[in-house]
Amino acid sequence: MQTLVYSPFYPRKCKRAWRLKNSVVWGIGSNEGASGAIFERLWRWLANNRMFSALCSSPLYINPPFGYTEQNDFYNATLVFTTRWSLNQLLGLLFYLERRFGRARQRAFKNAPRTLDIDMIFYNRVVYKQAHLSLPHPKWAKRPSVTLPLFLQALAWGQM
Repeated sequence: MQTLVYSPFYPRKCKRAWRLKNSVVWGIGSNEGASGAIFERLWRWLANNRMFSALCSSPLYINPPFGYTEQNDFYNATLVFTTRWSLNQLLGLLFYLERRFGRARQRAFKNAPRTLDIDMIFYNRVVYKQAHLSLPHPKWAKRPSVTLPLFLQALAWGQM
């Protein structure tokens, strides 16, 4: 069953609104551990870091897993922000944050449960294709776990 959940940090908009040069969209997901608390700590980490601005989040979207279905439902949301950081710096940060919030570097198997999964959906209007990264994210438009939160986020913050 799919559900929308509103929490103190999802949706939320950061008061700091500097327009930094790079616009970024992340899709975040979790289905292991205290997903809501993990998302709240991620929000606080980004909001307290002066390298990120104009941060806003979507409501939480709870949906069933796909691929390997014998696991807990996923909590998903989108984060939009601006930063001075380059694409490579953000990729390093993304991997650091996943590990910081308890995700093992190597998954036991494809689509295994995880405490935090961060996908780079967009970085400016960059189109990029390599073995380790494709931008925009190649499956973003086919995943309700990205499209619905992103749509609701745009409605909530007047971006449509």
